Amino acid sequence: MIMSFRNDGSEARWEVSPAVEPGGRHVIVRRGANEKPKEPSGLSAAQAREYMERSIVVMSASRQEMRTDSKPSPLVGAVLVRPDGSVDTAFRGELREGDHAEFTLIERKHRPDDLTGSTLFATLEPCAPGSRHMPKLGCAERIVNARIKKVYIGIED
Repeated sequence: MIMSFRNDGSEARWEVSPAVEPGGRHVIVRRGANEKPKEPSGLSAAQAREYMERSIVVMSASRQEMRTDSKPSPLVGAVLVRPDGSVDTAFRGELREGDHAEFTLIERKHRPDDLTGSTLFATLEPCAPGSRHMPKLGCAERIVNARIKKVYIGIED
């Protein structure tokens, strides 16, 4: 499940559907928010807030990039909490210009690692399936492929 908290305290839920689109991509579906959020085992609400605040601090190091549409690139920070309790962070453009924070964490810093059951905190909703030009995968697809258990986002894109 991918979960998003909004500034007004409400939440939006996104779930990975078992359905698969042509080309082998999973479908991400928005769900209602009628039930109270359950924290992953071993992670309290206070810890979740602390990790989200940490992602905001990390976000401030994001690098602005040249864009053809002259709009500023978004500042994004991400925190990955693994089941063993280890924590790593990344920000947009940390290792290479243009790399998203989630991509940096999953593909650059932890590519050989098993991230099953991890929790990801990101300041901005990960880019959706189909939002990147082929053969690039969107960050949401990378999160699903890495078997990350839960995602908290600061704001929807």
